[in-house]
Amino acid sequence: MAQFARFLSDWAPEYEATEAVCANLSVGYAGTLDAIAKIPALGDGLLVLDYKTGKTGPYPEWALQVAAYHEAEWLWLKSGERVAMPAVAGAAVLRLRPEYYALHILESDVREVFPAFCAAAQLAGWVLDADPQHGTSAWSVPLPTPALDVTSEPA
Repeated sequence: MAQFARFLSDWAPEYEATEAVCANLSVGYAGTLDAIAKIPALGDGLLVLDYKTGKTGPYPEWALQVAAYHEAEWLWLKSGERVAMPAVAGAAVLRLRPEYYALHILESDVREVFPAFCAAAQLAGWVLDADPQHGTSAWSVPLPTPALDVTSEPA
């Protein structure tokens, strides 16, 4: 928490939303973003923020996650009301460790990252939904083992 307090003091973010459920119903996904905030030192636009506490990073898949939040269509308020996702200018990850914090801005164009998220989500769905018993797999159910005639003499 001390490093989060340092981040707040150093960057003075202006929060619009925290721990908000967001969704893109056109593409078919939902998630919970950590925050939407303006960080005046970085400009006037809103950023989607995701907090990470792992020892290492940033990782490429973090870009996929924040791109998905960035491209959400809807946001649910704590009251349960659904509102249009505010226009966000970019995305960032805040890494929090006991001894430091690091703010990473997504430098890639989110419009180029989002298709990779969609492809990864489609692939994950294809893998996770694969069930040969219900016809949703690329593979058949196991074929029966052919019966061998063990009483015949070899020719």
